[in-house]
Amino acid sequence: MQRQTLYAITTEAAEAPGLCAPRNVPVGSKVCRVSGLLSGAPTRTSLQIGASLHIDSGTAEWRFIEHSCAPNLEMDFTDWSFWARRDIAAHERLTFNYLTTEARMAAPFTCRCGCSECFDTIAGFSTLAPSLKRRLSDHVAPHLRDAEIHRPGGCIFGVAARA
Repeated sequence: MQRQTLYAITTEAAEAPGLCAPRNVPVGSKVCRVSGLLSGAPTRTSLQIGASLHIDSGTAEWRFIEHSCAPNLEMDFTDWSFWARRDIAAHERLTFNYLTTEARMAAPFTCRCGCSECFDTIAGFSTLAPSLKRRLSDHVAPHLRDAEIHRPGGCIFGVAARA
């Protein structure tokens, strides 16, 4: 699968900068790999890759990938890269669901993605109700799945914690 080159866009004053696909991206294509500085604490521009480990984007272009509750990108947790979960049209903004990697957001926000199944407040996976966690169960990072399996009271994923 061919790696796509991303570019930052500047939008109208009412919108934040984001990343767009420079051309059509077929479903399953790798788009970019996460890179940056490791940190023990979340920041506004980091991505959680372990229970207490975050990677800060610094100046990497992936920092402009926006949140959506119905994203066009998904994370491959084996190599920490983004791939297209559906066909992405040229010039379409690139998005992924922050709730699939972040236990607690450094800067929670109200989502305005407009999808019919919007999560509303994006504060982190650990803050979600069990029914919302179940909706994401096939897409969450291993560190979130492990934390959920070992939390007091059992697991919402249908896997019991090992003794």
